[in-house]
Amino acid sequence: MVRRWTSKLGRGVMAMLLAAGLFIGAGTGTSAAAMIGYTYSWTAYQSIWQAFVLDGLEEEETLTGTGRYVGMADPHTIEVIVKGEAYAFQLGDDLRETVEKLEEDDRVVFEYTEEPLDEIAILRTLLSIKVMEQE
Repeated sequence: MVRRWTSKLGRGVMAMLLAAGLFIGAGTGTSAAAMIGYTYSWTAYQSIWQAFVLDGLEEEETLTGTGRYVGMADPHTIEVIVKGEAYAFQLGDDLRETVEKLEEDDRVVFEYTEEPLDEIAILRTLLSIKVMEQE
């Protein structure tokens, strides 16, 4: 979640700086060329700001799931079987201690986000995970 927001934030800030440079560079002269440059720069700035606000600061939906913990695939990825299918989840350092306490085949409940990387790959980022209480 943070990585996505930050990358969009970075792109939005860079675009706004570019538009601000165009806006400032247009000058305040009264010539027709200066006025066209000013209008174009201001319109570009408004468009970029609107896209930044609507897209860049959009929060991702938090999803919930249950499954069977398989184990760690690497230091920052775990695998969970959900409805018979294996899913990989990325985790941060703040969840590493929690995950290290889990045992193979533990029934778990977890929260995560999904971010499509392309037409095939989906980045699933784990937000929380805990062992389900025994019934």
